[in-house]
Amino acid sequence: MIDICLKIREDIRIFLSYPQGLLLRIKEGEESKLLTYIAEQGIDLNKIVSVGDVVSNTFINKGIEPFAYVFDGKTKRNAKSKSLSFNYKVINPQGYICMNAVRTIRRVSNDGGGIYVEGEDDLLAIPFINFLDDKYVLYGQPNKGVVIIQPDYSMKERAKLIYSSSYIEYLELKEER
Repeated sequence: MIDICLKIREDIRIFLSYPQGLLLRIKEGEESKLLTYIAEQGIDLNKIVSVGDVVSNTFINKGIEPFAYVFDGKTKRNAKSKSLSFNYKVINPQGYICMNAVRTIRRVSNDGGGIYVEGEDDLLAIPFINFLDDKYVLYGQPNKGVVIIQPDYSMKERAKLIYSSSYIEYLELKEER
């Protein structure tokens, strides 16, 4: 399958390696602090979108299914994480945001559900920010904690800037066997 993909520039990827929202400093094994914070802030659990295996597993292991979640079956790029159930599967290579993944994210932003990513899930928080208004996007910040973003005008403008600074490539995407 040929897909149109945005290659995110290296300088933008470095910028994105820093928290882009509120960072909750949570160490491994302290995941319950995330749930406590959410409860204290009065955040509706049905308004949570989680990006990444650790954050998604934190909710699901506690019997809480986020409105939407995306994961790639890996933590810190290599270690296999616990497999989650999912409604959709997309291919999204590391360093890219591919349009088929974006179309799926748009659908899930309306209807909810889980997306399994063959490749890398990290950058897929960006399209969620574009499509959501009344939800919270949560993603793991490796060795730091969890970042919480409530998509607003400035975040959506930042996402547009990332898109406009990226290179368009046509990639032949193949499922791993």
